[in-house]
Amino acid sequence: MSEKEYVTLKIPIELAKAIDGVVGKMGFRTRAEFAKDAIRRLLDQYASESELEHFNLNEEGVLVLDRTLNPDRVVQVFFKPEGFWCEHCQSMKCRHVEFALDIPKVRDILRKKDGVSRSAMHA
Repeated sequence: MSEKEYVTLKIPIELAKAIDGVVGKMGFRTRAEFAKDAIRRLLDQYASESELEHFNLNEEGVLVLDRTLNPDRVVQVFFKPEGFWCEHCQSMKCRHVEFALDIPKVRDILRKKDGVSRSAMHA
């Protein structure tokens, strides 16, 4: 790539030192390689999060809007005593369940709700 295809980013020195501790390990040869990888991973995470949106919360669980389904669809993630169940994926472990468990309001409710164990929150 030519110089015109790059920009310079400034980061705090403590981050640069932390990156230096990783460079030479785990396949990274330079700070730039590490930064590109980290930024790409974060962008992928943000992209996948924008595909899902907290739609509503009800007595039975969480409604999650999934923009990747055609057409966009609201998916129910149920609260069950044995854990959480995604009606769309027919699973206790899927991206809808993970997304629902990351909603702060849901976490607060689950901490207070009887019958939902702490281990089920992290299943």
